Amino acid sequence: MRGKAAASEPVDLTLKEAGLPARVLLPDDAWKVLPPATKEEVYSGVLETIYGEIEAAIEAKTFAARDDFHLSRVPLVLDEEAWQHLTTLLEEMLDRIMDLQVTTASRLAQDGGGKEKFAATVAILGFESPRKGP
Repeated sequence: MRGKAAASEPVDLTLKEAGLPARVLLPDDAWKVLPPATKEEVYSGVLETIYGEIEAAIEAKTFAARDDFHLSRVPLVLDEEAWQHLTTLLEEMLDRIMDLQVTTASRLAQDGGGKEKFAATVAILGFESPRKGP
């Protein structure tokens, strides 16, 4: 997501006090005007949530319980054009994932609770890495 943060819980006291919903998506224009310290607070909170969810899933033995689970790490060397394309792809993927949630909720509501459901977590990260070496 370009300049956005999404979390399954409010990421700091300020958001809770503001009465924002549990899933927070900050529009690009709102993210751009946040002070650097506030941005760090937001993304640190989201990352702490992700770390906690990973630890809990590993402890509960659900992290890799499904044969079709997904784990990827892809170091890249990009230029600005490729970075813009990558962030657009990540944004589109997030939109499609959110659509899956809406479709699933509708299907489960129509089913009347007969279908098995389970919790799942998707974390999407795309960030500039520090340079290595000279």
